[in-house]
Amino acid sequence: MVIPRVASGIHRGGKISHVLVVEDDALLLRSVARMLGSGGHVVLEATDVDTALGIARQEDLDVALVDYQLRRESGMEVLGALRHLAPGCTRILMTGLTDGAVFVDAINGGVHGVLRKPFSREQLFDALLRSHSEVDSPSDHEERRGLDDAIDPARMGMALQPIVRAVGGGDPERIVAYEALLRPRHPEFGSPLRLLDAAERHGRVHDVGGIVMRLATERLRRIPGDAQLFVNVHPAQLGRPRVLLADLEGLSHAADRVVLEITERRPIDEIEDLAGTVAQIRERGFSFAVDDLGVGYSSLAIVADLGPEYVKLDMSLIRNIHRSSRRTRLVQSLQRFGDQTDIKVVAEGVETPEEREALLECGIRFMQGYFWARPSETTP
Repeated sequence: MVIPRVASGIHRGGKISHVLVVEDDALLLRSVARMLGSGGHVVLEATDVDTALGIARQEDLDVALVDYQLRRESGMEVLGALRHLAPGCTRILMTGLTDGAVFVDAINGGVHGVLRKPFSREQLFDALLRSHSEVDSPSDHEERRGLDDAIDPARMGMALQPIVRAVGGGDPERIVAYEALLRPRHPEFGSPLRLLDAAERHGRVHDVGGIVMRLATERLRRIPGDAQLFVNVHPAQLGRPRVLLADLEGLSHAADRVVLEITERRPIDEIEDLAGTVAQIRERGFSFAVDDLGVGYSSLAIVADLGPEYVKLDMSLIRNIHRSSRRTRLVQSLQRFGDQTDIKVVAEGVETPEEREALLECGIRFMQGYFWARPSETTP
């Protein structure tokens, strides 16, 4: 520990700040400790995950500076645990790597800042000040606590909505798949979109994603053995393939029946080695769908790059299609593209007989919407 001298760094409530530094390079650890000590901070040192977490359980931490790569360990373990052990602590990742995966981890891990090695004293204190401005406000802290309570398997439900193969000429329709839709049971985060928005802000997307996969595994056992299950995947999950593959393990026995539906809540072309991740998942037998074609950041480009087995047309294209010749021609073009590339096209949000008939005339055969059924948590 370095005894403070002149208090000139980050302070809260008039007290000297306590800074945890986690670094397994002894020279760098001493150097950072000296810099912080000269600014009047109390420095607590650790070279491994267990020691760092032990300190976090005993001390009231204001700041944590954590190296990305420790010996045989990841500093992200420390930063992830600090979200719960010290939610008011400013969390800064130190790294000399330029790999995009590091920054994806930082975003997903709820890190307040990234400090690139090597760095000077001025750069260190600038990072502390910039990151301090991003630390949770009281309302953020309250939201984080609510989110911790909401992300609990006991508070999560899952509804299923059928996808049908619609045919003309009076022939019977049949259900070919179900989409699994998250249904939170929390007074503050009762909406899936609100829950995901908060999970993105607080680095909890992977926690939510893991619960979704566990619930989907249970739902897969309920549906007929010849039906597929569409499960939503957040783009951030593709940025950490090892975590996603582990979450998919429970579905691997029936991978040929599982379609991972990617919804673009952010551009997925920012994900490092997206093609490699998709290839690994496909090797295990899973298929892909691109959701909300017609909206989003770059859906058509993603379809071209990803080569999904399915695309789902956003309901904004489907609503009142029978009254719009332009929408009709666009949907016809998308169906022709699907035919030429062996991609199945699914129309979402079908609500009326007129929409269904117009889609059949466009060549669309796979449809989903209230015309057949609303999402339900009861067994199909």
